[in-house]
Amino acid sequence: MLEALRELCLRLYLLAETNKIDEILKTLSMRYIKCNPATPFRNAVAVHSVTYSLLLLNTDWHLADLERHMNMQDFVQNTKSVSYTHLTLPTSDLV
Repeated sequence: MLEALRELCLRLYLLAETNKIDEILKTLSMRYIKCNPATPFRNAVAVHSVTYSLLLLNTDWHLADLERHMNMQDFVQNTKSVSYTHLTLPTSDLV
């Protein structure tokens, strides 16, 4: 999934419009599930949640002017809270 997200980001410049980014990630998620039926993610909602979390992590670390950046524990907790019910992975696989 990470490779698919990298490919997308190499081909598109994602502007800061949340609605457009969300629609692009939804489309990517549906396509990912269709092309990877053996994925440990149960559905496109899980893929969407994790890819969105990864984009937020990237923004947090590289673009946001923050006093405190997200650490691994924060990332795992945020991702779990959104997508835990859609994952067949153990939480340890998120790290």
